[in-house]
Amino acid sequence: MHEFYQQLDPPDIETYSPYPFPPDESSLDFLVALYKGNSILRYRGDAAEYMPAAFRESVAEHTLHVQYVSFVLLYENPRLLALLDEQELTRFILFHDLGEMGLNGRDWTITDVVNGTVDTHNKHEEERRFVEEITRPLAPAVRNSIRYYHEEYENAPQTGNINALLARYMDATQGILTAFSHADTSHEEYHKASIYTRRKKLMPTFDAIKQSLETRLSAGEDVEGAIAEIEALHDYILTFFPNAVE
Repeated sequence: MHEFYQQLDPPDIETYSPYPFPPDESSLDFLVALYKGNSILRYRGDAAEYMPAAFRESVAEHTLHVQYVSFVLLYENPRLLALLDEQELTRFILFHDLGEMGLNGRDWTITDVVNGTVDTHNKHEEERRFVEEITRPLAPAVRNSIRYYHEEYENAPQTGNINALLARYMDATQGILTAFSHADTSHEEYHKASIYTRRKKLMPTFDAIKQSLETRLSAGEDVEGAIAEIEALHDYILTFFPNAVE
């Protein structure tokens, strides 16, 4: 069993299954390791001055909440939803932060980025290496599929994959809703983080989605309704930034 599984505490990896592990790594090792996502933190409130110190969000909680956000907001916009591959969208969301399990609670916050205390390139490289390692026991088709969804999610701004772009947009939206629900929105650090989130995460992703749709419109596809819906949705999300006036 990979040493990564052994170093995560609590709980001990052996308590997750009533069956003994096979002598060689298998898909069971991967699935049991995934369960660790319930207890591996990706966000700590005490890492951001504007959040309650007791706030915690695990990798698994974040992934599930992004899926909730995606389901609700996209089903409220059926013309946009009709252009998407729901299965692919779900898989992008499911695996987009798989690599953060390898950070073992060392994920950065928007405050870290705003203050320049994190190297995001090295973070992504570390996550990529972890995904390659954790998927190693899987059958090639499954392993390659998971790695594809993780990597394509990161590369979506360059590839223009509409499903990956929407997954990224929903991820940003989930972070916005989390902060808006728990943060002290009058705090100066929240103000700075809001500006960063809007300028560096939300707006570029929205622009890329709209560009993708407009390219399809130029090719003769009937996507006017979808464009109108993503514009209206974006305007709604921006209402969660009442203090983010630059």
